[in-house]
Amino acid sequence: MIITVPTLRDRDLGNCPRCNTKIQFRNAIVCYPFAGKSLSRFPTPQECSGADIHCPACELVIFYRCPTDL
Repeated sequence: MIITVPTLRDRDLGNCPRCNTKIQFRNAIVCYPFAGKSLSRFPTPQECSGADIHCPACELVIFYRCPTDL
């Protein structure tokens, strides 16, 4: 499932569409950098243009994508 969000900050991610658990950036399994940028070893939400986040309750992987024209 792909969800477009304006930012990856914890309060903006909403709930899992399958089990309604609150989704948080700390459960990210892969992060994607903005075009032309590189990620640090432990990226923050502000560094990522997208992330694949694993629901801690039902294990659904949700693909979050942010606008990359910032």
